[in-house]
Formats: sequence, structure tokens, C-alpha cells
Amino acid sequence: MHNSQSSDDSGSDFDQEDVVLSNPNASELYEVYESALRTRVREDVVNPLVSQVPGVEVTDTGAVIEDTYLVTYDAENYLVDDIDTYSVSGSNVVETDGEKQAVGLSFNTEPYGVFTIYGDEYTLSANEQSFLATVEFLKSPSKYLEIDSFETEVYAAIQEAKGEPLHRADIEKIAETAHVTHFVDPKSGLVHRHDIDKHVLRSSFQVASWVVDELTYSSFDHSGLAELAYREKEFRNADRAVFFDGSSNDDDEKWDQINSTEKNAPCPPEVYRRLQSMYGSK
Repeated sequence: MHNSQSSDDSGSDFDQEDVVLSNPNASELYEVYESALRTRVREDVVNPLVSQVPGVEVTDTGAVIEDTYLVTYDAENYLVDDIDTYSVSGSNVVETDGEKQAVGLSFNTEPYGVFTIYGDEYTLSANEQSFLATVEFLKSPSKYLEIDSFETEVYAAIQEAKGEPLHRADIEKIAETAHVTHFVDPKSGLVHRHDIDKHVLRSSFQVASWVVDELTYSSFDHSGLAELAYREKEFRNADRAVFFDGSSNDDDEKWDQINSTEKNAPCPPEVYRRLQSMYGSK
């Protein structure tokens, strides 16, 4: 009998996976397991990686970026501080409950992918890819929304000439696929229910990067445009080129365009109060 059983076992076409998956309960468990692998974010894997990014602090709840954004371990992001939020209603703004996440982000990820980061290979789930790409994107959003390709190419050439390694190149490529559905400006509290590059000062008015760096408010937000209008006299008399398209600093047509657009881009009341206290009336 023993020999017969051995013979049957050795001659069968037994397929363990087919047997397991033919059991409904086992199949459900396997799907749960597969889903867990796809959506997991292993702290012991991602934390050492993001901790090497300047301006990022690892906490028990996730990665904090420049004391402004928290990216949680389920790859969602929130503002660190609770602020009043507003949305545009006609030519005014009204208080609103805002959005669940600070920035509605999605990326082109793989179910599982092998990536080289800081010289080592990692097999990352889709959520781990999203977590790392979200940190990368929120750390330097303008890097991934850059409209001046010449500057981007020059920066890359300088990096190459200096021999700077692209430690996070694989993750940067994912960050480049970012799709934004909404965002809450962390300084003004204005909720934008559209992509972040809809009205960027650099793309809309060809404002030089040094001007953007000088602004208190974001160049992606109505408040940045308002600040630019409030500081018109200052920038008209600047020693450096304010616009990178060759327009002179005191180009009346350019400033008329800026002021006309600003009138149709309302800001929260506190923004206007602060700008008036800092720069006086327009």
C-alpha cells in the first residue's frame, strides 16, 4: 500500500497553487495578502531613504517636510498646522472646510518595482513608490513644474560637470509623473481645485526665479500674484532682470497684464491685510 501511494504521488500532476486558489476562502486570503503587499509602506525601508533628504524629518507618523507637510505612512499628505481655508466664489473668497489632503497627488507607479536609490536596489510596493515620490515632489514642487527648460538643462549639466551623483534619480522620475487634482496653499489657506501649474508666475508672466524666491507668498497661489502687484514699484526699479523673456523691468504692458489678472484672482482677507502692512497700498 505504501508503494502504491508513493507511486500515485510521484506520477500526479499535483499543482499546489491551483488547489489553493480553487478554495474560495484561500483565494480571498491570497488576494488580501497581495493587496497588503501592494499597499504596504515599510518604515524600516523608507525612513532611512527620506531621512537623507535635506529639510525632511522622520517622525512616528511619517515624514515632515520643511515643517509644512506631513506625508503619512499610507502615502497621504496633510498640512502640519491647522489653518483657515478658503475657496473662490465669483470675485470673492469664502471660508470652506477644504480638502482631506493638502495636495491631491497621483503618480505613475508599478505594482512592484526595483529601484536604485543611494546606490542600493530596493523592491518597492506601489504605495512605497508613492510615499517616496510625494516626499520628493513636496520638497521641491517647482523642480517638477519647471517651465524654463533651459534652466533645467543648465542645472543638470552643472551637476554632471561637478560629478554629483543622482542618488534619487529613479524616484525623481516617478515624481515627474505627478498629477495634481487640488492643493491647499499652506500660507494663504486658499484651496485650488485644479492642477498646481494652472497659474504660475513663471509660466504666466515669465517672472525670473530670483523674484519668486523673494516673494513671501507662493508663486503658485493668488497671493503670490497679489504680492507681485503690491511690490510693482520695487521690482520696476530692481537692478536685476525681473522677467526672463527679455521684457524690461518697467514694461507697462507687462505690468498692466499682471495687475489685470490680479484683480480677478481674489485672496483671503488676511493676505491683503498683511500685504498692506508690509508694502502699503498698491
